[in-house]
Amino acid sequence: MAFKRLLVVLGLTAGLCGCASAPDPKLYTLAPHNSDEGTRMQSGILIGMSEITLPSYARNAQITTATGPNRISEDDNHRWASPPSEAISLQLLAILVSETGADVLLRPYPNGVRPDLRITISFSRLLRTEEGGAQLAGQYVITSTNDTVVVDRFDVFVPSLTDDYVGYMSAVSGGLDQLGAEIAERLAREG
Repeated sequence: MAFKRLLVVLGLTAGLCGCASAPDPKLYTLAPHNSDEGTRMQSGILIGMSEITLPSYARNAQITTATGPNRISEDDNHRWASPPSEAISLQLLAILVSETGADVLLRPYPNGVRPDLRITISFSRLLRTEEGGAQLAGQYVITSTNDTVVVDRFDVFVPSLTDDYVGYMSAVSGGLDQLGAEIAERLAREG
């Protein structure tokens, strides 16, 4: 009988310990884009942009760090404040508006709207280095109304001033600024 009570007490204690809350994870967001006039396009151009795609490991809220050439780790204590694909899409949209001076719409487009240029951006790599830097790689596809298609690849590395997660998010913002400027220049040539 005493043994059964001991088991019940141990079970209840283990259950209560399992319910103890861990500290809330730290949440990070991208710094707002600093508007400056970049490559300007002719007025009246409408650009449509699809939400960016990320590799499966980068779609999670946890920030992913490259710990070796073929190894990554996710940190449950350090997370994106919003879904990474949403945050990056909105940041690139703001950069393209600033850089091109054009109107940029995120898909789905309103009924009856057909953009002059459409852009799709796919990341094959979005990682934090152990030193806090940001690695961004992938491709973007630009399609015009006459269905001319341009495909280009990007590979951007931005080192961080610090090895913490704030430094990483700053490096990602810098990398997106570089990528957005590159895409805006290409859009200006196509538009």
